Amino acid sequence: MNITAETLKQLADHNGAESRSYSGRCMYGARCFAIVCDNPIDAVLSMINAAAVTWQPGPGPEDESHDYSEDLVSYIIELTDTLGGAKTDSMGRDTVVYWEHIEYTEETEE
Repeated sequence: MNITAETLKQLADHNGAESRSYSGRCMYGARCFAIVCDNPIDAVLSMINAAAVTWQPGPGPEDESHDYSEDLVSYIIELTDTLGGAKTDSMGRDTVVYWEHIEYTEETEE
């Protein structure tokens, strides 16, 4: 599975986080996926929790004995790898958490 910006948006939206397109420091106008929150650790953990709660197995083998828990673990590992390398900027009371390696061009006001 490939974790996309749209997947991350759905996970952020599941817990009420504000997702947006963002251009961080030294990005020279390039835009990436970001969330705005008051507690970055809680927000990212909530996204991982949402992934575990909302995950649905894709098409798998016809064998009914297939253990989908391995698929879920692989998905969570890929998600945590994708969420690694986050950067933050202070926005006064809130913090923007952004991932430069995840292109996202949805137009929002900054």
